[in-house]
Amino acid sequence: MWRPAVWTVFLVGLAGVYYTGAVPDALSLNDAYSLMGFKSQIWNDPYASLSNWKVDPAVGHACFWNGIKCADLTAYRVSSIQLTGLSLVGPVASNIGALSELRELNLSNNGFTGAIPAAIGQCTKLTVLDLSHNAMSAVIPNELGSVVSLQKIYLGYNQFVGTLMFPSSLTAMTDLSVEHNNFNGYPLDILVNLKNIVSLNLGSNTFSGVIDSKDLTHFNSTLKELLLGSNLFQGPVPSTLSYLVGLEKLDLGGNNLTGDVPVEIQFCPNLYYVNMSYNQLTGVIPTVYNKLQSLSVLDLRGNAITGTINMGIMGCTNLTDLRLGENQLNGTIPGGFGNLAYLSYLDLSGNSLTGKIPAEFASLSLKTLNLSSNLLTGALLEFSSSLVELDLAENNFVGSIPQVYGSLPNLEFLSLAYNSLTGEIPSQLGNSAKLKTVNLTGNSLTNKIPWALASANMALFSVASNALSGEIPD
Repeated sequence: MWRPAVWTVFLVGLAGVYYTGAVPDALSLNDAYSLMGFKSQIWNDPYASLSNWKVDPAVGHACFWNGIKCADLTAYRVSSIQLTGLSLVGPVASNIGALSELRELNLSNNGFTGAIPAAIGQCTKLTVLDLSHNAMSAVIPNELGSVVSLQKIYLGYNQFVGTLMFPSSLTAMTDLSVEHNNFNGYPLDILVNLKNIVSLNLGSNTFSGVIDSKDLTHFNSTLKELLLGSNLFQGPVPSTLSYLVGLEKLDLGGNNLTGDVPVEIQFCPNLYYVNMSYNQLTGVIPTVYNKLQSLSVLDLRGNAITGTINMGIMGCTNLTDLRLGENQLNGTIPGGFGNLAYLSYLDLSGNSLTGKIPAEFASLSLKTLNLSSNLLTGALLEFSSSLVELDLAENNFVGSIPQVYGSLPNLEFLSLAYNSLTGEIPSQLGNSAKLKTVNLTGNSLTNKIPWALASANMALFSVASNALSGEIPD
């Protein structure tokens, strides 16, 4: 008759120790032993991050071990492993599969090696898997398809190989990132079931093939990031980009894409980042890009784009970074850059632009200005104090070097090489505390090299092929 009462008192006593009225059971103790199996495979723990991983049968759980969380302290089951950036080295042990209540596994920024254990498929409640920035390899196990609860997978910056095989069962996934691996094949047709995908990062692999227009139609308006850069994709940019009306970030750079610069992105009003650099795109810059009012970064470098820099770009008033270098643009640099109040990086290098630098450039708050390798003429402008890098090399500029260049407080890089500049080298260049590179090669500069430059702490100072005289300062 009294035994139930005694048992009740026993539970109350435990509640004072474990903060709840529940008793850790065999399952919670099994989690602890599974973690010890995981730890046993780690052969380098330089910061002793796992030093308090010790099974105590009297405690019966691992909820207070470093990097371990239990979502519910009434059951003491491990729900989260967060061991990021600890320089841990070793394989991911299959013991992980015994953690049946695991929701999050984050082992990023370590030195884990080997394959993803097939036992991961037993973690059927897992929602987040982050193994990025390790040294893991092999193919992705098919068993991962059993984890239908997965929402976010981050495998970037490893050495995984093979084709990307994600079964149709993973419909809950919102984030998939496998960048900087060795995956190959054509990946988009096997991802058509990811109806809820928000961010898809397949960059820096060896994926190939023509991007099929119909494959993009399977992604709905939830897709915000489509990152396919630095692969081997070829063919035209699909017109079905216009279906991705929720798209915010698009990276197609570093592929073998051909055809005209796509106009379809005008129907993606939320785009703030567009990279289509280093492909084989042709045609002109579409004037309809002025509809992209959220656009902050536009990178079209390294293509075969022709025509002039049209005024459509000047309508993108939130631009901070505009890169049109290494194309076949011609004509003069248009006015209107003054409308781009937030522009900090401008690269128009490697084209056939003519005429003078527009006077409004003097008032732009640029940090980087690269107009090198064009056919520009006229005198050099004075620029704002925000400038960090100025490259005007390989043009036809004339006149003297403005003394104010030596007073630009943030200037670190200055290249005026291979122009037709005359006069003396301004001694003020030697007073610039941050200036590390000065290249004045191939002009018609005269007189002596200023002694002030002798004490300047520069990594590179070149004045070869000028008409200088006198001693070279020590």
